[in-house]
Amino acid sequence: MTENLVKKVKVAVYGSLRKGLHNHSLLNGETFVGQFETDPEFSLVDLGSFPGLLKDGNTAVLMEVYEVDATKLKRLDGLEGYRGKNSNNFYNREKIESPFGPLFTYFYNKNSELIKANIISTGDWTDYVRTKKIRSFI
Repeated sequence: MTENLVKKVKVAVYGSLRKGLHNHSLLNGETFVGQFETDPEFSLVDLGSFPGLLKDGNTAVLMEVYEVDATKLKRLDGLEGYRGKNSNNFYNREKIESPFGPLFTYFYNKNSELIKANIISTGDWTDYVRTKKIRSFI
């Protein structure tokens, strides 16, 4: 008897896909592995209603890790504007190291020089969004 095994990959999310945020429903039914903070080597930037992750920064970024199958990974790629190794992607999906082993995350792939003024110093998009909403009512 042959078992039908579905290969899963780990994906780290840092923005609108995190628990409690507007795109998290895309991860419904997927296995939550855990949460971690990266080494301070990235920049998280505010792109409006979602963030972008940049390399070569000095901020530790809070990420949630999920195990997803190929179908779900393809849906995440669609949301992130990733269409394979191509310079026209909105985000590029790349591997990074984590306490959970190597995993994928999405790096912003547009002109990062224009948005460096929008760096989120805490590296926590969820906290930033809550603070931003509170400030908008003042």
